[in-house]
Amino acid sequence: MSHQRPITESGFAETVAIAKLPSEFGTFKIYGYRDTLDNSENLAIIKGEVENFDNPVMVRIHSECLTGDALGSLRCDCGMQLQTALRMIEKAGQGVIIYLAQEGRGIGLLNKVRAYSLQDLGLDTVEANERLGFSADLRDYSMAAQILNDLGVKEVRLITNNPRKIARLQNYGIEVVERIPLAIEPNDYNFDYLTTKTKKLGHLLELKTRQSLARNAFKIDDHLDEIWSALLECKEAMKNESPQKNEYWAFFGNAESPWSFQKLSEEKIPKIPESDLLIIVDLTNDFCQNLNFVNQVFSQVQSAIVFTCGSPLKNDFAQDAQCFKGMWSSNGWQTFSLYIRLLVAQRAAYLEKRPFLMAHLAQSLDGRIAAINGNSQWLSNEANLKHAHRLRALHDAVMVGALTATLDNPKLTVRLVTGKHPTPVIIEGQSDLKLDDLQMIAVHEKVIVLYPQGKQHRVIPEAVKDKILDIPISPKTGSQKNTVLAPSEILNVLYENGISSIFLEGGGQTVSYFLQADCIELLHLHFSPLILGSGRSSFTLPVIDSIDKGLRFQMKHFDLDGEVLIELSLLNKNSPI
Repeated sequence: MSHQRPITESGFAETVAIAKLPSEFGTFKIYGYRDTLDNSENLAIIKGEVENFDNPVMVRIHSECLTGDALGSLRCDCGMQLQTALRMIEKAGQGVIIYLAQEGRGIGLLNKVRAYSLQDLGLDTVEANERLGFSADLRDYSMAAQILNDLGVKEVRLITNNPRKIARLQNYGIEVVERIPLAIEPNDYNFDYLTTKTKKLGHLLELKTRQSLARNAFKIDDHLDEIWSALLECKEAMKNESPQKNEYWAFFGNAESPWSFQKLSEEKIPKIPESDLLIIVDLTNDFCQNLNFVNQVFSQVQSAIVFTCGSPLKNDFAQDAQCFKGMWSSNGWQTFSLYIRLLVAQRAAYLEKRPFLMAHLAQSLDGRIAAINGNSQWLSNEANLKHAHRLRALHDAVMVGALTATLDNPKLTVRLVTGKHPTPVIIEGQSDLKLDDLQMIAVHEKVIVLYPQGKQHRVIPEAVKDKILDIPISPKTGSQKNTVLAPSEILNVLYENGISSIFLEGGGQTVSYFLQADCIELLHLHFSPLILGSGRSSFTLPVIDSIDKGLRFQMKHFDLDGEVLIELSLLNKNSPI
């Protein structure tokens, strides 16, 4: 329907207004309806054009619940049901949510609060309504049927757990051809409420025991920022502690207190403070075999997960971890594992006394990292920018080529996350850098500039001389240009200067150069849903004449707020990553 759709009356449902409704769940149209019999105000939230609907239509009939929908109450499942239904319809591309003014199953807001008081004294939701003189459920769905008739919807795929809603809607001539379940994980506050809905109101819910709630209590997705501090502790501890025969990392905490990190061993069972979740990272791959140790550690916490790193990780995240207690969501596990995998790889390099290098590039779908004029802001989304800052915080140094330093002029800080700023490293090639123009010089205490040994006419401005550590590097053997630095020599020199982990952030030519030299262990490629058609390419590699000569890698992919991050394992195929 267009916005010029005339205001009409269909039975007692009067259409008052139509407007656009952009929301965090998607963009919808919102129809305002007045019930001319009781003057109540109701809504239809619609995805897609009504005249183009494919029958049957996905529909959710949702009764108003201020406490759940707006205030986030955990006493019911209403708010979570509404949000889930909005996401379902957005994903389907079309559908209707009818929002009825029937607070408290029809008893009204203040009576609902009175019912809450009675529930606090031990009554269930049905008993509380009846004690107040109401029936268990006073809701009426005639208005919903009138709205669907007004929209021309005759057949629906109804999102509901309530068979009574199906029966009543069909009594009004709406054909329900399918019931779509709406499963919401229970919590300790609404478990009894959901049990009552199942036993006394006939709702189709599969509830287990209250003891099972602990298995569903903690989702890592919402707590990565809190756990981040423990990841930084882990990074620092890697360099300060000698390897053990059986090495395990432990992360533990909850939403109310700071998260902590410590190393575990089978010789010493630690006392874990009261925690919502314990994460064990097994660097030996034999932890899971020692059930006595497992039980002693895990008996102290509500939820616990083992991340096995002793052998190469599998593609299925569920096989990478074993949930001894608790529940881990797919996206949360992958997000956490991004950084754990990096720390495990760094640990392996540290024990082998060699430098560690990873790289990161953000690019368009057609492989461009910047426009033709060098502009790259803002190619990727905020989630990728925060991810890049986390990667900086987990490395000793962040390295860029001279072209990136000049064109992008980055500060190379970790301003979006907690952590120490890494030491900036610039690879200087043929042309001289204008060091006093770089923002990073003003921000950091020290900036390392690597330049070709024997290069003539290099002048460091007096104003920045105290901040520059100028290091000559041997040119690459056999290079046609004596200004091309040897990648392995760059890493060795940085390692000798106390930098064991390096994050290569660009640009494309520099990453390509280290890629050709087989020096990169991990490569993160962030794909933005964008096609440029021209501009700076992400990779420049030697010409090949057959596909089998191309570089092929093991790959994992991750979701960063709707954009795709690809992780490639490039070096040391037998490493735990």
